[in-house]
Order: sequence, then C-alpha cells, then structure tokens
Amino acid sequence: YRALCEAMRWAVENGILNGYGDGRSAPSGQATRAQAAQMLKNFIEIGIRKTGRRTGNREREQNK
Repeated sequence: YRALCEAMRWAVENGILNGYGDGRSAPSGQATRAQAAQMLKNFIEIGIRKTGRRTGNREREQNK
C-alpha cells in the first residue's frame, strides 16, 4: 500500500495523473483506454522534457 501511495504521489507531482476535474481520484477504479493512453502520453512527454530527446535508447545506439 505504501509503494502505491508513493507511486501515485510521484505521478501526480509529475503531471502524469491529474484525477477528475473536481479534485477526486479513483486509485482502485478502472481506467478507460483513453485515460490509459493519456497517462502514457504524459509519461513520455515528461521523459522528452527531461532528456530533450525523442528517440529511444535502441535508436540512439543504431545512429552512432
């Protein structure tokens, strides 16, 4: 339970999870496909902002 809380806190602090418009979240609920896709998009965008790169490790290694 503690690990889940820490992961949720990190995801909220980093803009991956935003909850519902009224401030609620549903950690034990089910995400729709659209919600899961948005979370993945947010996670990828965070990685791009932090690294400044759009390609994955494999692509970088191939381009050396």
